[in-house]
Amino acid sequence: MRGEYDRLLILTPPQVGKSTTVAEWASFWWLCLFPQDRVAITSSGDDLAQKRGKTIRGYVEEYSDEFGLRMPPGVGAMQDWSVTEGGGVRSVSVGKGLTGHDGNLLIVDDPHKDRADAESEAFRRHLHDWYSSTALKRLQPDRNAVVAIQTRWHPDDFAGRRIAEEGRIEDGGRWKVIRLPAIADPKFGPDPLGRAPGEPLPHPKIPSKNKKRLRRGGTT
Repeated sequence: MRGEYDRLLILTPPQVGKSTTVAEWASFWWLCLFPQDRVAITSSGDDLAQKRGKTIRGYVEEYSDEFGLRMPPGVGAMQDWSVTEGGGVRSVSVGKGLTGHDGNLLIVDDPHKDRADAESEAFRRHLHDWYSSTALKRLQPDRNAVVAIQTRWHPDDFAGRRIAEEGRIEDGGRWKVIRLPAIADPKFGPDPLGRAPGEPLPHPKIPSKNKKRLRRGGTT
């Protein structure tokens, strides 16, 4: 929003609430700030993507009075919908569904379903081609941003290729990379959450005071 960068990678272990925070709440927050913008959410499967779109629509309906967002009367779609100000959300699986649909914010949410997907050379090639040849070309020139959220599975997975091709901001590249390991480790630099070395990452299904369970594997 401040224009400090327009490419963001968030790397975490699985099942720590990253998609809820970034794909759902952050997309809603973006619409509150820029209600005329189009947000595209892509996930590893259609069901996941549509779930994101449905959840964000629910936020718009629930908090419409507080943030001034309104749905046009009679709109029942969950995959592709708009607000009265002109913006809206389109949610599809990675690799398809964006042709002919422009956007300002692209969310790439867990582009690899699992390790097997990430280790498939054919899948990686298809994913990289889709991103460069289709997804990026749908972004509007006036204001655009890409946020990718994933667990690292392979050196040439989505995050690995982006870093290799465009680099990290601190090295003069384009991508701001936020790494949140399961256990805070100073070898990765200062912890983005301010955790002390050895402190586990919070988990939505494990009480934060239960450090033993968190360290034992709740966030692996």
